[in-house]
Amino acid sequence: MNNSKPPISSFDEICHLTEQTMRSMDIEDLQRLLKQAERDSMRADIATRSLRKIINEKLVSRNLMAD
Repeated sequence: MNNSKPPISSFDEICHLTEQTMRSMDIEDLQRLLKQAERDSMRADIATRSLRKIINEKLVSRNLMAD
């Protein structure tokens, strides 16, 4: 029987399984995946900033129209 604490959520279980899988991968594959994850993270940051900017513009516009 496994004595480790059970995952808090399904997401935690997925993360745990992903880490187990990555431990069996070659370092070159892991480095390639890291570069891809870093690119995806940068793209997500750009999208987040754009969404915040547009939402703020709409909120300001809405407030000006209400005055």
